[in-house]
Amino acid sequence: MKNALFFFVLGIITGVMAVELFSQIPKRHTIFYDGLMFSPELLVIRFGDSVTVYNNSTKAMEVAAGKHENHKNLQGFEEKIVKPETTYTFTPLEKGAFDFHDHLNPKKLGILAIDE
Repeated sequence: MKNALFFFVLGIITGVMAVELFSQIPKRHTIFYDGLMFSPELLVIRFGDSVTVYNNSTKAMEVAAGKHENHKNLQGFEEKIVKPETTYTFTPLEKGAFDFHDHLNPKKLGILAIDE
């Protein structure tokens, strides 16, 4: 009976540790751009996660941080032209909430929030 209880408790502890370890593994997120809007328009990620911007429109777009004309430097992010059916992947190196937009069509906006 003691052995069964020991292995039961050990299983619970191991499971909790595995869940905690798994939650710390960086994840990959995708923002889709169709020429009309970003989807999702608000993306919340954890620090260390990566983001891929996928341009599934028929025209090139230029993803930029901050609002138009007031671009913001976001560590780990570079303003990039993304051709149709291609992607740009980055890993933000700072926490906070950041606007982003298509510099070639600046009314198209989104928000990226990087949490702990």
